[in-house]
Amino acid sequence: MRFFVVCDDDDIGGRIRAILLDRGFECPAAQQVGLAGAVSVAQLVRQPAARDEPRSLGAPVSSPESDRLDSTVVVVLLSEALERGLEAIHQVRSLTTQRILAVGPLLDTKLVLRAIREGANEYLDLAELDSEVTHALDRIEEQTGRGRFIGVWSATGGSGCSTLVVNLACALGQKPNTCALVDLKIEGGDLASLLDVKPNYSLVDISRNTDGMDYTVLRGCLTPHPSGLQLMASPTRFPTFGEVRPQGVARAVALLRHHFDFLVADLDRCLGQESFAAAQSADHLLCALRLDFLSVRRTKLMLEFMASGGISRDRIQLVATRYGTPGEIPLAEAEAALSKKIPFQIPEDPKLMMRATNNGEPVVLNAASSKAAKKFVEVATKIRSEAAKPGS
Repeated sequence: MRFFVVCDDDDIGGRIRAILLDRGFECPAAQQVGLAGAVSVAQLVRQPAARDEPRSLGAPVSSPESDRLDSTVVVVLLSEALERGLEAIHQVRSLTTQRILAVGPLLDTKLVLRAIREGANEYLDLAELDSEVTHALDRIEEQTGRGRFIGVWSATGGSGCSTLVVNLACALGQKPNTCALVDLKIEGGDLASLLDVKPNYSLVDISRNTDGMDYTVLRGCLTPHPSGLQLMASPTRFPTFGEVRPQGVARAVALLRHHFDFLVADLDRCLGQESFAAAQSADHLLCALRLDFLSVRRTKLMLEFMASGGISRDRIQLVATRYGTPGEIPLAEAEAALSKKIPFQIPEDPKLMMRATNNGEPVVLNAASSKAAKKFVEVATKIRSEAAKPGS
């Protein structure tokens, strides 16, 4: 979905664009024009948005689900030039049936009625700009939907978090281009190696032009995998770690959710600024842990830390990795220590996992009949079923 902002006030227009970009909607600087440009905007709106490739969101290209990606919203600002703003609304409405949002002062009900009569679908109070635009976007997303965001992390190293991520994503992405991966382990992620791909771009590149980010730009920074997955890789060189900007990551994540059914992120176990912000916005959170004392203890501490940051324990599901290792803590004891069930257990299979890691071949693709692969699919099936629930 693309947005145009029609206004003569660059400051207010910039504020509106910033809100749109932070929510993952497409509105590059070229799509903010003055009131005099309303006709040219209306003519552009009549044309479908350009796409580099068909995107179905699980449905045929001709379906309403794909058509929503070509839909447009025009935001028209009514400030000092009220009459010119009303005329701009009229001009846009005369050429298109797309949604129009009018933003202006609540001087009296007559102004609101005139804006609606000229063709605006909604009238937003300029005095409460941020909240009014945000609530309007909430309503739009309720109608158009967005992809499910799954964040995966572990409290200790060696818990198989990245292995869980790539196999979960492969299981969710049963159709090409329905699942994207984001490697948020800023200081040394492994998803590219686990998928045996060589990224040309990383999170550093999308951070360099946050204001101009749209899906065309973002897609050029993704690395495709033969399975159909699309990877946003972490930086690969040490000096570039500090160049990843939290705002750029947040905007990329939000934008990807509008173009993929599922978005899976490998979160840094330290939960830095980028990872914690992603965790707060995730629909599902999975925590990988081993059933040993240190892993259980640190997982307990991490759950408490996340709760203090407003992330409810109910949103988090635990996944026991390397399950069945000799000498591990019994499952029931680990659950008692964490005061939380561990519904998923990935069985220990060192030979299989070592081969998958060394070859860059996720087991759900190359050893689908293995017990481990079936467990990864079980986790994916649970997420898919929850995503299919009405109102989810």
